[in-house]
Amino acid sequence: MTHRLTSLKLTRRKRIMIYLVLCYVLALGLWIPVTDHILKLYVSDIELLTHLQTAKGLFTVLLTAIMLYGILYRNLFKMELYEKQLEESAECYKSLVEHNPDAIFSFDLSGNILTANPVCEKITGYRIAELIGLNCMQLVTDEGREQVREHFARSVKGEPQLYETKIIHKTGHLIDVRVKTAPILLHDQVVGFYGIMTDITKQKQAEEELRATKETLESFVNNTSDGIIILDLQYNVLQVNNAWQNMLGWTAEEVIGRKLPSVPEEYIPVVEKLHQEVLAGGRITGFECRALHKDGQPINISVTISPIRDANGDVIAFAGIVRDITEKKRVEEALRESEAKYRLIAENMTDMIGVTDPQGIFQYASPSIRTVLGFTPEEYVGKRRIDCIHPDDLIGCQQALARTEAEKIPVGLEFRHKHKDGHWVTIEAYFIPVTNENGELQSIIFVGRDRSELKKAEELLQKSDKLSLVGQMAAGVAHEIRNPLTALRGFVQLLQSQTQTADHQQYFQVMLTELDRINFIVNEFLYLAKPQAVNFQRKDLNMMLLDVISLLDGQAILNNVQIKTDFSSDIPYITCEENQLKQVFVNILKNAIEAMPTGGNIEIQVKLQDRNQVSIRFIDQGMGIPPERIPKLGEPFYTTKEKGTGLGLMVSYKIIQEHRGNITIDSEVDKGTVVEITLPV
Repeated sequence: MTHRLTSLKLTRRKRIMIYLVLCYVLALGLWIPVTDHILKLYVSDIELLTHLQTAKGLFTVLLTAIMLYGILYRNLFKMELYEKQLEESAECYKSLVEHNPDAIFSFDLSGNILTANPVCEKITGYRIAELIGLNCMQLVTDEGREQVREHFARSVKGEPQLYETKIIHKTGHLIDVRVKTAPILLHDQVVGFYGIMTDITKQKQAEEELRATKETLESFVNNTSDGIIILDLQYNVLQVNNAWQNMLGWTAEEVIGRKLPSVPEEYIPVVEKLHQEVLAGGRITGFECRALHKDGQPINISVTISPIRDANGDVIAFAGIVRDITEKKRVEEALRESEAKYRLIAENMTDMIGVTDPQGIFQYASPSIRTVLGFTPEEYVGKRRIDCIHPDDLIGCQQALARTEAEKIPVGLEFRHKHKDGHWVTIEAYFIPVTNENGELQSIIFVGRDRSELKKAEELLQKSDKLSLVGQMAAGVAHEIRNPLTALRGFVQLLQSQTQTADHQQYFQVMLTELDRINFIVNEFLYLAKPQAVNFQRKDLNMMLLDVISLLDGQAILNNVQIKTDFSSDIPYITCEENQLKQVFVNILKNAIEAMPTGGNIEIQVKLQDRNQVSIRFIDQGMGIPPERIPKLGEPFYTTKEKGTGLGLMVSYKIIQEHRGNITIDSEVDKGTVVEITLPV
C-alpha cells in the first residue's frame, strides 16, 4: 500500500513537469516567428536586423537555459530528495509495523487482507502468505460477525472504531481480541482500512477469574453464619452482611454511614483499646463480650477484628467477624451445673469411679477408692497404677482397654487389684469410652466395685450347680449304659448257641468297643462331677465339643433331637480350663434339648471370626424366649424352666467372663434360639 501511494504521487509530479515543458516549447515556437515578423516589418537596415536577430537568439538560449535550470534541474533534484524522504519514511513505517507488539494489518473495502505484520501470525496461527487475500470475516466467529459488520459500516463513513470480539485460531480454539480500525483516505476517498489488533485472552481470563472470585467472596460474606462488619477509622459502618443484620436486628440501611450502634456503654473504652491495637497492626481473635440487640437485649458474642490495608500498607478500615455465643454460654453454664451434680454423686457413692486419658493416666479418682483399696485419690491422679493389677490379670485388662479404644464400646471384666495393705481385692469393672463429636477417644471412665465376697458366693453356687447337673444327667447316662449292655447281651446269647471259632472274632471286637464307650461316658461324667482346680491349658475346641455331644447324645435321642455340627478346620487352639468350658457347653446344649419337647434339630457352628476370636453358635428350633426376658438371663434364680434354679446360666456367664469371652442370646418365640459364645484365640 505504501509503494502504491508513493508511485501515485511521483506520477502526478511528472505530469506537471511535462505540462510545463510543453507550455515552454509552445511559447518558444510562437516567440521565434512572431519576433522575426515584427523585426522584418519595422527594421529595414539589414545589418541592424542581423544584430537584433542575433541578440534575440542569445536571449532565447539564455531563457531556455534559465528554464531548464529552473524547471528541469531543480525539479529533478527535488524529486530525488523527495524520493529519498519517501524511502526513509517507508522504512520507518515498515519498522514500526513489523516490530509493533500489536498485530497491524490493512484490508480493502471488501474486507480482504492486504498487509499483515508478524504479530498477526502469532495471534491467528496463519502465516502472512496465508493471511494475504483472506477475508476478515473468515477469522471471526458466527456470533461476532454481525458486530464486526456494524463497525465496518461505520469505518466506511470515515469513523475510527474500537471494539472487542473473538477470532478463530488456525487450530480451532477461540481468542479474545481488541480491534481498532481507521480508514485509509486517498483524495478524500476511503480506499481501505488499517487495523490494530491486541490479544486480550489472558486479560479476559483474569477478569473472569476476578469476577468469579468477587462473586464467591460476596456469596461467602452474605451466606456465612457469622456476622461480618467493616468500619472506617472513625468507627462508621461501611458494610454489614446478612448474618450481622439477623443477629443484631438492624438493617444495612439503618447502620451504614453511622456509628456502630450495638456497643454497650461499659464496653466503649475496651473497644477503643482494641481498635488502637488493630490500628497498630495487631489482630484480635475470639474476644468475648456483649452486644446490644436492636430491641435492647444483650447477647453474648465472640469478636475477631483485623485491619484492612491499602496498597501502601496503611490501615484504612477494620473488619470484624461476630459470632453469637449466647447458646454456647448457656450450654457451658448447664455443663458446669451438671458437672457439679455428677461430682457430688461420684464423690458420695460406694462404687469406685476414675477417669483416664487415652494413655491410661488417671485424671480423676473418687474418694471411694480409699474405702475399697486403701489408696487416696491423690495417689492415683497423674499416674497409671498398672503395677497394682495382679500379673495374671494384666493382659486381660490391657486387652479390655484396647477393645474399648478400638471399638469405642463399654467393656466389662473382672480382675484382682492389690490393696494398700498388700492383699488382693477382686474388682468387677467397666471401661466406658468418652468420644468427641468426631468420634475420637477423649477419655475412659472406669467404674468398679468390690466383688471379693460375691466371688466366694459364686464359687459355692458353681459347686452346687455341678452337683445338680450330675443328678439331671443321670437319665441320659443310664440310657447310654443300657444301649451297650443290650448289644453285649445279644452277642452273649449268640455265643451260647454257636461254637466259638475264628469267624466270630468280629463280635468280640464289637463287645470291646461298646464296653470302652461305657467306660468313656462314665469317666467323663465323674470327671465333671468332681470339683477341679482351675488350670488353663491350650486345648482343641472341636474335640471338647465332640466330647460334650457324645455325653448328651443319649438324651438327645430320647427327645427325638438331631445334633448337627459345622466345624471349621482352621480353628486354632484356645487357652482355657477344659472342665469349665465343657460345663458351659453341657448347660447350653442341655437347655436347647429341653426347649424342644417335640424334637427337632440343633446345629453347632464353630467359626474363626478374626485372628483373635473364635465363635461357637448353638442354634435350636425350640420354643424360644420372649424378648423382655432375655436381658434377665444369667441373674441368680431367674429361669424360664419350671424346675430350674437359674444358676446354670449364671455360672456359664461367669466362666466365659473368666475366659475373657462373651455370651450373646438371640431368640424368637416359636422359632428357636441362637446362643453365641466368643472366646479369644
